[in-house]
Amino acid sequence: MIIMMILFVYKSMVSEKLISPLYFPIGDDSGGNPICINLSDDEYGAVFYCDHELEDAETGFLLSSKIANSFADFLELLCPLE
Repeated sequence: MIIMMILFVYKSMVSEKLISPLYFPIGDDSGGNPICINLSDDEYGAVFYCDHELEDAETGFLLSSKIANSFADFLELLCPLE
């Protein structure tokens, strides 16, 4: 069931041209901004923050910023909620 929901979100975001098909959402922040892992050859595994309020002028997708070079690096950036 969860896998179906994740795939539904991915397909919806791609069909609405919010993210590149090479970005796979792995979560979101408290404001609803997607956190995506890059599936392209040149940055495979890098993690990006996508701002749902800003658009990339070149691609039309959500403006994204790299936050980690790998998923392992991303996990090291997380801190526990207090």
